[in-house]
Amino acid sequence: MVMDKTRAQRERLKGFLDSMLVSLGRSERRQWGGVYVRGLLATGGRKATASMAAHVSDGNVQAMQQFISQSPWHWDPLRKGLAHRLIETLHPVAAWVVDDTGFPKKVSHSVGVTRQYSGTLGKIGNCQVAVSLHYATDDAAVPLDFALYLPEEWLEEERRQKAGIPQDVTFQPKWALALALIDRALALGGTPGRGQRRRGLWQHHGVSDGPGSTPVALRGGNPEHNRGLGRFEQSGDSVPGMP
Repeated sequence: MVMDKTRAQRERLKGFLDSMLVSLGRSERRQWGGVYVRGLLATGGRKATASMAAHVSDGNVQAMQQFISQSPWHWDPLRKGLAHRLIETLHPVAAWVVDDTGFPKKVSHSVGVTRQYSGTLGKIGNCQVAVSLHYATDDAAVPLDFALYLPEEWLEEERRQKAGIPQDVTFQPKWALALALIDRALALGGTPGRGQRRRGLWQHHGVSDGPGSTPVALRGGNPEHNRGLGRFEQSGDSVPGMP
């Protein structure tokens, strides 16, 4: 019985990956993309490629590293496909939630790392920070999209070239990253808070540039307080200023 259940789960995961990774194009990319995801799922703690490769029977460190760092595939269609799949699975939406998450780092060469405030740490520390948009219902919450926050020092020419940051990437405060994520989600056909008459709530939770930042309402707060996004609750089926 256990073996049958495990086999069924593997087949379900394979079907999911086959449908999600089709946008990668070449069969080699799809193959190693699937291996990489299975390695992530099978490995606890730090997700080093060597550890991930050791936890799956068809793992190959070199091929997995090449897939994630050198293979020329576009992430945008893959992320859009995953977002559509999640929306279909969890519909109807109760709220979109914006958050910023810190990823503590012991080294300083990972792109975006600097000493900055991290909610994960609860203090200022050496970390990366990502702004994310989550799709939430009464029963579950899943990330729809995210963007890495790049402190201004990472866009200085010497550091930009060393890290391989494209020239068209400019500094964006966290509130601007959050609005861009929302615009992308709206372009996918998402609608925050519509059809939720029982709850009647559209919600945004704070994105802050640091301790003491003053929250503002999304698309309509005090322009003097433009360092972060705060919680915005609105009764009814939609939000002013949103489709």
